[in-house]
Amino acid sequence: MNSKKSLLSFILIISILLSPSLISYGDALIENNTHLSFPFSIRPEEINEYITITSDDHFIDYGFNGTGTEEDPYIIENVVISTWSYHNGIVIINTTKHFIIQDCILQAFWSAIFIEDIAPNTARINNVTCFESDVGMSIVRSNGVEISDSTCGRWNTVGIILLSSDYVLIKNTTCYSNTQVGIISTGSFGNRIESNNVSHTFNLGISVDGDTNTTVSSNICNYNFRGIYVDNTSDSTISDNQFYSNPDWGGWFGNFETSTTNNLTITNNIFSFTNKNGFIGHGLKNSTITNNIFSNNTLYGATLDGNSKNNVLHHNLFLGNNPEGNSQALDSGKNNLWYDEETKERNHWDDWTSKKPYPIAGSAGAEDKYPLNANFDRISFQFFSLGSLLFVVCIFLYKKKKRIFYNE
Repeated sequence: MNSKKSLLSFILIISILLSPSLISYGDALIENNTHLSFPFSIRPEEINEYITITSDDHFIDYGFNGTGTEEDPYIIENVVISTWSYHNGIVIINTTKHFIIQDCILQAFWSAIFIEDIAPNTARINNVTCFESDVGMSIVRSNGVEISDSTCGRWNTVGIILLSSDYVLIKNTTCYSNTQVGIISTGSFGNRIESNNVSHTFNLGISVDGDTNTTVSSNICNYNFRGIYVDNTSDSTISDNQFYSNPDWGGWFGNFETSTTNNLTITNNIFSFTNKNGFIGHGLKNSTITNNIFSNNTLYGATLDGNSKNNVLHHNLFLGNNPEGNSQALDSGKNNLWYDEETKERNHWDDWTSKKPYPIAGSAGAEDKYPLNANFDRISFQFFSLGSLLFVVCIFLYKKKKRIFYNE
């Protein structure tokens, strides 16, 4: 019961922190994404009773196939639960046996799947659909769970939450049209969120809060109100993700109310087409931000606030951000370096045409002394290459075409 209260409290806090302007955006999502639907229909005769397992013996009582070993796990499959009459669909607590939940369609009032305090590396969830529940899948104090090839969407409050659960893998899973958050990992160590589609969420795509050594990689996180939120998290990697068309911001990184030493690696991501800032560093510290694309954001491509310090940003592409302003980035922090100390190479700015250093807005007075061209070669005005000239011409023509299109 305390775990359920903790889950609900955490979801409420996330909702309060991230709630402004959601109603109008949610209406727009509903209007523009009516094509999103599940490819199944459920007949009443297919609906099963809920399943509650609180000891190893219950696997035998239910008559599931398998013996509970790693080589021969219990198999819970082809279960269909579609009713809010049950608090939870499938509940597994305090077990030590190996099991797989697969090929199921689940709906419940609280969690479609609720797993708590099981032995490490004993649970796998594959090809399961969880919908119209408070939480699609809740993994609480359970290490080494694997979730793959599943769907958590269509009006869950949260798609998947990992609470104080370490070394969990979420892979090749779709979380869409959830009302608050697609995937949450909180208070955990070594989790991997990889190759998922977390899109069309009315609030936030991915939330990582209070984690250590978590990896978020190769995810599509588009068309949410906000892309990714990484708070009070350290020694973690955010790489090869796409944060595209999230109106409020693509990514928020740092510390909301704590002084955690972040040491994040944020690399090879795309932060594009927001109505505000693509990337926000809020109290972000000791982090490396490289080889990202910040493009077509209405305000800045990347910002660092006054509490952000000792970060390094280099070899990033800044394209078409803040078109009404004089700089595509803002730095109000301390000791942030906009270049690689070893090579003295920095970032590429598509609006950089002067021999002078590129000015970065903000009270830090930062500037880019060594701007790069689109191929990350040092720009030299004495030997201005034909390729660089053609690139600048292409950017100019693209912007001109874009202005003509919008004026029409």
